[in-house]
Amino acid sequence: MCHTVFMQKKWMDNPELFCRELLKGYLWQLFVAERFRLCGYDVKSPPMSYQGKDKKEEYADSKDLTVNGHVIEIKSRNYEFTSHLDFPYPTILIDTKAGFEAKKTKPVMFVNVCQLNGAMCALDVKKTFPQWTARRVWDRVRKVGTMTYECEKELWESVDDASERLIGPSDRLFHPSSVFCHRASWSS
Repeated sequence: MCHTVFMQKKWMDNPELFCRELLKGYLWQLFVAERFRLCGYDVKSPPMSYQGKDKKEEYADSKDLTVNGHVIEIKSRNYEFTSHLDFPYPTILIDTKAGFEAKKTKPVMFVNVCQLNGAMCALDVKKTFPQWTARRVWDRVRKVGTMTYECEKELWESVDDASERLIGPSDRLFHPSSVFCHRASWSS
């Protein structure tokens, strides 16, 4: 869930900020989980937990969502976008380098969700990993610098397309014209 911040001692020493950001991320994780559920996927979302910074190793291999048995990582962003095509920067941050590399079970997909409108886009990890680059970034909220993976926004795609290919077809619970169902536009 928030394994990426455990490497940042300064950030974890501010429990109010840490817990606020942990909760915000978890709520967006649940939002994405519900979208997958409404489209008929089998979704497992672990309960939010935080045992303290002394237990950080226990979180290194945490999973945001398991969808049809596949690990999906969720990243919420405070930038306005409706799809990867109109993301406001040429690259999109994926995960901290240390957090991604610490995972024994790598996710098949990352989902970026817009905190301003709920729009989403997805990244196929296996297909795009050779094109990722590492760059040091400054996190304005947490006030820490960290090495982060990023890639060109053109490597991202709609959640519908990525889901169909990476986790399989859904059991449609709603008519295809339903706002949350298969082929409805989560992102362009």
